[in-house]
Amino acid sequence: MKAQLLTIVLLFSVMISSAFAQNRGQSENQILQKHPLEKTLKLLDKSRIAQITHKSANQDFQLSEIERQTWTGEDWLPFFKTEYSYESSRRVQSLESNYEQSDWVVNYKEFYTYENDLLTNLLSQIKVQDEFVNEYRETFTYQPFAGQQILNVVLEEIWDSFDGAWLNDSRTTIVVESGMLSEILYEEWEDDEWVLYDRTLFDESDGNLVETIQMYDYFTGEWEDVERVIYPDITFIEFYNRITQYFDYVEDGRSILLVGLLPDYTSFEWDDFEEEWIPTLRQVTEASTNLKNDAVTANSISSEVYDYDDELWFSTIEYVIGYANDGNIVNFSIYSYDMSFEKQTSSLNLSLVYMEDYIYNENNLLSTILEYGENFGLFFKQLVDENPPTGRSLHIWEGVSTSTEFLSSPLSFRLNAAYPNPFNPSTVIPFQLATSSNVTIQVYDMLGRNITTLVNEYKPAGEYTVRFDGSGLSSGVYMIRMVAPGLQQTRSVTLLK
Repeated sequence: MKAQLLTIVLLFSVMISSAFAQNRGQSENQILQKHPLEKTLKLLDKSRIAQITHKSANQDFQLSEIERQTWTGEDWLPFFKTEYSYESSRRVQSLESNYEQSDWVVNYKEFYTYENDLLTNLLSQIKVQDEFVNEYRETFTYQPFAGQQILNVVLEEIWDSFDGAWLNDSRTTIVVESGMLSEILYEEWEDDEWVLYDRTLFDESDGNLVETIQMYDYFTGEWEDVERVIYPDITFIEFYNRITQYFDYVEDGRSILLVGLLPDYTSFEWDDFEEEWIPTLRQVTEASTNLKNDAVTANSISSEVYDYDDELWFSTIEYVIGYANDGNIVNFSIYSYDMSFEKQTSSLNLSLVYMEDYIYNENNLLSTILEYGENFGLFFKQLVDENPPTGRSLHIWEGVSTSTEFLSSPLSFRLNAAYPNPFNPSTVIPFQLATSSNVTIQVYDMLGRNITTLVNEYKPAGEYTVRFDGSGLSSGVYMIRMVAPGLQQTRSVTLLK
């Protein structure tokens, strides 16, 4: 899937949903400055889509697991894990688990459905009282553009457990004009109709990319300017290339890097009284000599706030990104200025407040992230280089599957014959699903009484088996019934004791 416009829209959604989730710590006066792209990226909030529809820069491996651990002072203690499953190199399932009482407990699932190699549905389930229930669902439609299929509408629905039905929640529409992304329109479902909420417009002006955020005013029936961000000396295609080259940093857990890897900008807010755009924030990138973890080069990225009284810019926080000879990022550090002064000067020292080191395996894939500093929220407390790591992430990669069986031999919905049959005391029941869907398999006796439920969950397309244990039952004939989309099939099994 190489359509540029589709990819950039999806990547917008990647970065903000996770870019700041990993930047954690504690303090009263030091905060991680968010990049203004957050306002655009949050409109879609589809990080999970890009992780499976955008091909990684590494063509030979796929990320199969990330395990997060914390340092107790004596040993590493696991606490969270994400696992990914693939079919024909396409991600079909994600599992999130917490480490509880010396074992991993799955608490969250995601399932992905495709048509003609395009992602069409993403469904999430959450565990409630030891049972997985639907949480939300996203449906994707596409539009033709320059011989490609690009994302057109993203529909998000929430599950109503009381009525057992999906309810509209929000809708995002992507508009392309004159060969570039021109608008992202966001609507919410209220009182049985779609209600305009906000939109983001993109344009190229004098060699700069301009992003304008507007809110819909129902009293005037007009769009009102809220914020404008100018990315200097960059075109839409250059902007696209700048973003996509950093996709893998999101996929493998280094999302915090994106606060420094996104393009420089100057942000403005609209002043209704003065009727003009007023500068508020900007990002400035320069070369740095601050090298850590064997970095040979580094960049310094400063977040600056505009002071209206003195009409000058002053820095609030600085990020330093260190690179190895092969171009890999090996360190990311966050520094804070001393905010006790009314104004900052160039002589003020920076305080290190958070840091990550990155370690790579023999295939040049990220294997370990070491975290230094407190690990909760957007705030940080002062850190020194000698502090031991407080957390780490371990990454497992698998070779990309070359199987085409999933694509060339589509499955059907089917309940297959159990084996052995007759049986004592257990038998195996094979079944298969043509697409990702809800499936129920139950056992009944000859009087029609429900003996047990073997399967009752949402599963990705594929072939499965389930075991029926009749140890506590009397000899006789039992009916196995499978219910799936467009299918109600029953087979008999005989228990002989």
